[in-house]
Amino acid sequence: NNIGQQVTEVQSSTNILDDAGEAFEMGFISDVLRPLLKGNKILAQDKGIDFKILIPEDNLPGVWFRPRALEEAISNILDNAIKYVTYDNNCPKITVTVGALLEQGGVIVRISDNGPGIPLKEQDMIFERGYRGRKTSSTVSGSGIGLDISRSILMNMGGEVRVGRNNNTSSEEKGSTFEVILYRDARQ
Repeated sequence: NNIGQQVTEVQSSTNILDDAGEAFEMGFISDVLRPLLKGNKILAQDKGIDFKILIPEDNLPGVWFRPRALEEAISNILDNAIKYVTYDNNCPKITVTVGALLEQGGVIVRISDNGPGIPLKEQDMIFERGYRGRKTSSTVSGSGIGLDISRSILMNMGGEVRVGRNNNTSSEEKGSTFEVILYRDARQ
C-alpha cells in the first residue's frame, strides 16, 4: 500500500509540476487558500484538532503563482500538520497565519502546530525525497515525499518553504512551524 501511495503521489506531483498546463497568474493567494483551509478545518475538527485560520482582509500584496500548484504545495504541508499534530497529543492545535512581507514584496503563510516537533538535526533532511523523521516514522503513516514535492513546486514559482526558525519554532517541545513564501516579482 505504501508503494502504491508513493506512485500515486509522484504521478500527481508530476502533473502539478508540468508547467505547460497552468500559467502564472498575478493574484491574491488568499483567494486560493480560503476554500482550501475551510476544507482542512472541517477535516481537522473531525479529528479533534483545534484549527485556526488567520488571514487579514487587506494589506496582502498580489503575487505571481500557479493556483493549482500552490494548492498542492500547501495541501501537502497541511496534510502533514494534521497527521503529526495528533501524535501523542491530547490537545492538538494547528494555526495557519497569512501575512505580508512588505519589504520583500511578498506573502508568507505560516502553518504551525503543537505536535511532536522536528529535531534540529533533522530539519534540513525532511525536505529530501523519502526522508521520514526517526521519532514518528514507525507510528505515523506516510511516504516521505510530500515536503519534497511542496518545495519543488514552490521553488518552481520562485518561492520557498522552510522550517520556521523564529523563537525556535520547531523544537520537540513546541511543535513545528512551516513557512511558505511567495514573492511579487518571482515570476519565471
